[in-house]
Amino acid sequence: MNSIPLPRMKKLRLPKAFLITASIVCLALLIVILSFDKKGSFLLLQTSHTVVSDSLMAMLTNIAHGSFILIIVVLLTVVQKARLSIILLVGFALSGIIVQTIKNTIYKNEPRPVQWFANQNYELEVPENLSPHMKNSFPSGHSASAASLFAFLAFRLRKSSTQVILAIAMFTVAYTRIYLFEHFPFDVLIGVCIGLFTQIGVELYYKDKLQGERLLKLFPSK
Repeated sequence: MNSIPLPRMKKLRLPKAFLITASIVCLALLIVILSFDKKGSFLLLQTSHTVVSDSLMAMLTNIAHGSFILIIVVLLTVVQKARLSIILLVGFALSGIIVQTIKNTIYKNEPRPVQWFANQNYELEVPENLSPHMKNSFPSGHSASAASLFAFLAFRLRKSSTQVILAIAMFTVAYTRIYLFEHFPFDVLIGVCIGLFTQIGVELYYKDKLQGERLLKLFPSK
């Protein structure tokens, strides 16, 4: 009796260009963090502020806001891409849960830059049009959400140059959190890592789940 050949299952292709670029930037950021103290690394990555740049950074940071990502989830559902919307939503939700758990338990009320510098008797020159938060600094939730979103896109946009652009865009959004006096570099680095690892895990899980569903359709239980 001839056995029924099993279907060839495609392996999940990791977005190598995206992950390599992200790793390089993470390493560079880690070197900065280790080379300077908390004050020095933050001030090093601060730049001159203008009304235009402040407005631009405020808009860019909203890319990682929960409402923006939920809009993408809804749009994916509307265009009948429910599976993709679930993958994005689960990755976003899990990274958010991890970040908020750390923020509100282990590092509850951790001072953000403006408050931390005030505690050190150092007054930051914060533009009047900015209103940074004062506590729950570690880790950066926006950075985690940005990493989750751009990793999700990188898994589906296979061109290497596009993946490099996505990685740069991810860190640009993450950097806005430093620019806007919301987080320290280490907060951003850990937030990005949480978002990346969470989204990769979700992608791997749903890939295996999809392959299992295909096998069940070929060999349904009686």
